Amino acid sequence: MKKTRSLPPIVAAIPDWLAPRFLGALILVACLAATYATWRGASDDVEQRVRADFDFRERELSVGISSRMQTYLQVLYGVQGLYASSVFVDRAEFHNYVTMQRIDQHFPGIDGVGFMRLVPRAGREAHIAALRREGFPQYIIMPDGERASYAPIVYLEPFKDSNLRAFGFDPYSNAIRAEAMDRARDSGLPAMTAKIHLVQEQGRELKQAGFLIVLPVYDNQLPHATLGERRGAIRGWVYAPFRMGDLMAGLGGEQGKLLDLKIYDGEEIAPAALMYDGDAGAAGGARPAILEKISIAGRRWTLAIGAVQGFDRAEADKPRLIAWGGLLLSLGLAGLTWLLARSRVLAQTALARADALTRQLNLGQAALLTLAVTAQRDGAVLRSILDSTVDGILVDKLDGQVLNANRRLRELWRVPEALDWQSDGAALFVHIELQLNQAAPFLHGRERAPRAREERRDLLHLKDGRVFEQFTRAVQLDSGSARLWSFRDITERSQAEQRERSRRQVLELLATDASLSSVLDSVVLGVEAAHPL
Repeated sequence: MKKTRSLPPIVAAIPDWLAPRFLGALILVACLAATYATWRGASDDVEQRVRADFDFRERELSVGISSRMQTYLQVLYGVQGLYASSVFVDRAEFHNYVTMQRIDQHFPGIDGVGFMRLVPRAGREAHIAALRREGFPQYIIMPDGERASYAPIVYLEPFKDSNLRAFGFDPYSNAIRAEAMDRARDSGLPAMTAKIHLVQEQGRELKQAGFLIVLPVYDNQLPHATLGERRGAIRGWVYAPFRMGDLMAGLGGEQGKLLDLKIYDGEEIAPAALMYDGDAGAAGGARPAILEKISIAGRRWTLAIGAVQGFDRAEADKPRLIAWGGLLLSLGLAGLTWLLARSRVLAQTALARADALTRQLNLGQAALLTLAVTAQRDGAVLRSILDSTVDGILVDKLDGQVLNANRRLRELWRVPEALDWQSDGAALFVHIELQLNQAAPFLHGRERAPRAREERRDLLHLKDGRVFEQFTRAVQLDSGSARLWSFRDITERSQAEQRERSRRQVLELLATDASLSSVLDSVVLGVEAAHPL
């Protein structure tokens, strides 16, 4: 009787009942260690990718805000140019110019474009009278009171809705607005105010933070190269009011959904300086906020940009899947190892009982032993034939051109002598494919170009019942890349394996004290399976 293969020494020293548990635990620990290493690598990779994605989106958002504000400045420069090219710009001319800009379509976020006319104290009453003659009998300068000079808003487009509240309002009466207006007057450059609430917000329950950007308008007939000349030549300011909520609506695009943006006026991070909170009331973000400082029209903004919850959700799933998949696979492999090891122990016990029973079997059992000896003899003959058999060899280029093939290949595949494989390699492959039950393994080897050092083994089942072992690998020839095919007829080995399985089944039946008729039936079935008609 064939002896069972012995276990490794470290396992053989363990009692039979404990060996399956030991092997299962060993496989479990090894698989969990591999799972942890894979999970750790995937987690580090995800962290790097999320960091890079966040940095890119953060930079894109801050640059987008700066670019959008520069676009708004170009609108004001255009209105400033209108005044620079005219001695006087009346209300209709101002309205037509701003209307043609289609601000609501091309410049979303800007609430309007207006003009603040500088009025000295002595000209206050004349100014009010002139505006009333234009068709505004209720016009006054707001707020009332005596000041050295006034700068009421006389033009504001679109001249409707909440913008009507700003008509006649004097921004010069407010220190924050006046500071920006003086800065623009003295420098000749655009100036932005600090955080304010627009006059247009009066009467609204929820007020947005806002700001103004102003540009000076000088008398065209007077020089304004120096500070003194600019102060003497100032005639007013063109300006644009902004509400932060309206300005930021849609500005972030996709970034606005994934990034938590807060904008603070100036350098200080304080509630009083907060101008915009894109995710007000939300819980802490996925990562700490980055502070980005930008300058707009002489004013600094501090952008606090963080990631909202779920920013890394898509990437974070990968390590989680690896962890759960690795855990389940580890448990599965450990359980399978335990089952196989336990089955082996049970098989050894059954074989020991079978050895004891064989000494007491009757004539039928002796006949069974004779069949077993014959099967072993046939297996030895088969192994001798396989050891001396020369494989069928074929070498072809990746384009299908056959470079070489030996005689054994013709014998195995029964290639007719009339088929010239050197001039018609495709015909040779078609001849082979027609003999296969399932051509997929062979076609896969043909259609897929092997990588360097890649080897592949497949079993080919022929229609005539034969079984070939196919081996392919890439080779490098002087003429370029090629593919080596090796075919070995393992039909007899497959049949021998079937007989061996039949023999084991018989032994298992004997080990379980099965009836003699069951044993003989199993023998007959095994012979039929090993020698199909």
